[in-house]
Formats: sequence, structure tokens, C-alpha cells
Amino acid sequence: AEFTKIIKHSFRIFDKSMVIEKWKEQGKLDAETGKPLDINNLAGDHIIAHKEGIKAGGVTTWENLQVISKNRNQKKGSSSQFLKMAA
Repeated sequence: AEFTKIIKHSFRIFDKSMVIEKWKEQGKLDAETGKPLDINNLAGDHIIAHKEGIKAGGVTTWENLQVISKNRNQKKGSSSQFLKMAA
């Protein structure tokens, strides 16, 4: 069997301000469900999973960011991050 090394982007976590701006751009809706999303329930998510590596597009950039609920993000696994906000 042949093994290919996947090179990952060194930055994995989306900046809070980036997540909030993307959330506003999305109309304050969950990118996957289209339902309203409260600011205290935001999670920055990689559209193409970080674990897929740079060549596949799994980078931590504006273009690869979508904002979803924390609960949905947890179900997706390690490919995304939580955003903790002060109430």
C-alpha cells in the first residue's frame, strides 16, 4: 500500500471577529440549516475539512469558512471549532 502525507494548514482556528463577520454575511443564519442562529451559539466550521489538507482546500480562510450552530458543529467532529462568547 502506498501512503500519501497530507500537509495541513498550520492555522486551524477561525478568529472570532472573522466568524462574527461571516455570520452577519450569512444573514445571521446557520449555513447548513438556514435557521436563525444566536450569537451565543456560533461555531466557525471548515467547509472543506481541515483534516483533508491544503491541496484538497482544507484551509482556515474566509472562503472556506461557514458558520453553523455549536451542536451541529459537535456532530461534525474535529473539522471545526467552537466560538465561545460572553453572554
